[in-house]
Amino acid sequence: MTSRVPERIMPGEIAWEMYYLEHRQRYEFAAERCRGLAVLDVASGVGYGSELLMHARARAAVAADLALDCIAIGRRLFSANGVFFACANAVELPFKDGSFDAVVSFETIEHLHQVRDFVTAVCRVLRPQGLFICSSPNKEFTMRREKPSNPHHQIEMTYDELAETIRSGGFEITELFSQSHSPSYSRFLDLLDQLGRVEEVICYSRFLGIENALRKLLGRKVWSLRPSSQLLSRAVHGDFVIEPLAKPSSRSVTYIVCARKCSTDITG
Repeated sequence: MTSRVPERIMPGEIAWEMYYLEHRQRYEFAAERCRGLAVLDVASGVGYGSELLMHARARAAVAADLALDCIAIGRRLFSANGVFFACANAVELPFKDGSFDAVVSFETIEHLHQVRDFVTAVCRVLRPQGLFICSSPNKEFTMRREKPSNPHHQIEMTYDELAETIRSGGFEITELFSQSHSPSYSRFLDLLDQLGRVEEVICYSRFLGIENALRKLLGRKVWSLRPSSQLLSRAVHGDFVIEPLAKPSSRSVTYIVCARKCSTDITG
């Protein structure tokens, strides 16, 4: 069965309208911290975030992704501001030691089996005291929801697990933020969930099956319902909020961690 959760978003697809603002908000957050820096965007997808970093006056931005189709689309759509695109595996980054001032990697670590290798690779390509900005879904939040977890995720972590992974890879965590739904958007999503359950009952009802059998027999168009969640859950500005956290919270949808490369190598 095809997953309803997109692994990456592409311009022109409905997932772009549903998720782009959430992703863009993270890059705008990072852009404030990356002005004048040479930045590597790991698992960049088509590179829209890398272009945002350049637009916000990063000194240089490299969009690195393993998918060649994403790189081809990115070069066509998002290279105007000087973004450089590279095919790269997140756990085997093909760059020299100390090549970048900052590494940005949003919603990447949960897709990997080798999370320690990923963080160590990021540490290697950063210059001394280099900045690592990383986001990951909060396991304590995703486990509360009735819907299953994203099938593309290999691992989801609590804050303690995420922090231990980042620190063990050679970093000191300096700031912690939460990206969450605004209260109004949370209520809206709850309503969509309820509507979706009603639609599912209707779509698979015996009555609808009999109705469509009769319509086919008469040569008429069959009835169908398009998923309301895809039609209605297109995000608008204000649906997502990034706020500093004094301590981890189970209400945080996504954690955003800012970390600095340790002056002393602790990865061995």
